[in-house]
Amino acid sequence: MMQSYTVFRHGNSVRVYAVALLAISLAACGQAFAGTIYVLGSPSGNGNNLTTNFGSIDTATGRYTLISGTINGTGAGATVSNLAWSGSGTTFYTFASTGGNTTLRTLTTTGTTVSASIGTTGVTIGGAAFDTSSSILYAYDKTNEDWVSINTGNGAKTIINNNPGAGFGTPIGGRLAYHSGTMFLVSPRGSPNPQESAFGRMSNPITSNTTSYISIATGTSFRDMVIASDGTNLYGLVAVTTGTALLYSIDTANGALTKVSDVTPVSGSTLPLQFNGAACAIVVPEPSTIALAVSGIAFIAAGMRRIGRPMAIREASAERGGS
Repeated sequence: MMQSYTVFRHGNSVRVYAVALLAISLAACGQAFAGTIYVLGSPSGNGNNLTTNFGSIDTATGRYTLISGTINGTGAGATVSNLAWSGSGTTFYTFASTGGNTTLRTLTTTGTTVSASIGTTGVTIGGAAFDTSSSILYAYDKTNEDWVSINTGNGAKTIINNNPGAGFGTPIGGRLAYHSGTMFLVSPRGSPNPQESAFGRMSNPITSNTTSYISIATGTSFRDMVIASDGTNLYGLVAVTTGTALLYSIDTANGALTKVSDVTPVSGSTLPLQFNGAACAIVVPEPSTIALAVSGIAFIAAGMRRIGRPMAIREASAERGGS
């Protein structure tokens, strides 16, 4: 009986080891930066302020960490707004505006400055989001009220629909998020009708000149909101008062808001008074990574079969000897 017990313990350790390797293999296919929303914001509450803060919010705790107090860098004198995850590496697309001239830039998750200009877009961007499945950067042209795509190589815009019907007011930036195959947006309205601020989506296909805005819900809560998707949840973020912001999850079917947490700064960080960009860094695994994980699972399964057979024979033999 002692021999059987020893073999049983050894079998458990093998199984635990196999499960651990399996978990590691599956983790290779998982999403990086889970639970983090990166944000741009103005410390003055003025969307035209020439200082832009860059930070991150932990969705589990609601804690805000300042990454950089100013990311203007090579775009000194520019207002930086909008974050659109590029779908690879650690890079976001963003826009810098100076005197009505808007240029496409990049910013990394650990960056302290925006890149040099990739190219001129030339219009005010109310919101931008990157569709990783098609590798297209979409945006809402607030200057002309157009639905457009942005060439990530030179910053040029291409009009998809010149009258999509959303209608943007101020503040600008952070108003689009691509979530579960659908492009969602919040459409701010200023005085005198902030109650008309709305949450909605663009009709599919968003590449068609027939795509248009479909309203889902209206209300003042959406006026100063920026949105971001982590692939599972669609979040809404609103700066409420000095040093306080609220993080919501958004029901995409009806626009209902559920409070996730208060957002408060960690020691040494200060919350922006207005957000003008938000995005989650979701890394889609490369095919080679998926293949490696599948190979690892197959290797583990084969090893367990090889180990399991002789162990089963030894256990049966030990039981016969002990009876």
